[in-house]
Amino acid sequence: MLLKVSVGHRLFLLVALQTAIAVLLVTTAMMSLSRIAADTEHMYRSKVLGIADLGHAHRHAAMLQTLTRPDAAKLGYLAPPGSITDLVQELERFQHRYRAQWQTAEGASSDAMRFRRNVQQLGMSDVLEKETGAMKRFEESIRGLREANDDNRSIAATDEIRVHAPNVRYAIGDLLDINVKYAEIANQQVSRHADRSRFVLLAIGLAGTLLTLMMGLLVRRAIAPRIRRLVGKVHRFRDLGLVEQTVDTGDD
Repeated sequence: MLLKVSVGHRLFLLVALQTAIAVLLVTTAMMSLSRIAADTEHMYRSKVLGIADLGHAHRHAAMLQTLTRPDAAKLGYLAPPGSITDLVQELERFQHRYRAQWQTAEGASSDAMRFRRNVQQLGMSDVLEKETGAMKRFEESIRGLREANDDNRSIAATDEIRVHAPNVRYAIGDLLDINVKYAEIANQQVSRHADRSRFVLLAIGLAGTLLTLMMGLLVRRAIAPRIRRLVGKVHRFRDLGLVEQTVDTGDD
């Protein structure tokens, strides 16, 4: 029965199978690369840039703490007029940026919600809780700075700023540590997707190789017996002068 199958049909199936495998490999590779690229972009946009912004905010908080020290003048730190107000305003702007762009625990963007689900699936909800607590402490300290800065000419207001400045710095430091942890999680996520994509591509390649080998053997089984019979008939015609008709019923 197998010998009656058209060789042309088997060759067509072999070429179609190889084409399908190539298309599947290319499609899977493109999808995998697209997902890895999206994860990498999210890690850079939401984590690396966020850490850089946290570093700038930490520097502003440290400068505010230094300028409001009781011995700042003796140490040579003279605050220009309005510099403390500018630092407080910079920290307030950072608060709004962090809420809108960098926060994961309570972020409303699609990237933040997706990453938050990933963190929860990994069983690391405690990191989200730490971020919420650190953000609450930071906002309370910013609120105290804002109220004290409304009357920054009084000694009491300066003392109030001096009290809240270290708290702002510590809260930003906590947020910095948390976002470094987020960056580690995002990097592990990219690595897992790369490993999974590598495994899928390897599985498709192995399966495609086996299927191509099997189809190649079927093509060989369709061609080789026909050639052997033809050679035998030619030898008998040459040696004995016998003319024998080929009885293959395929449509080749």
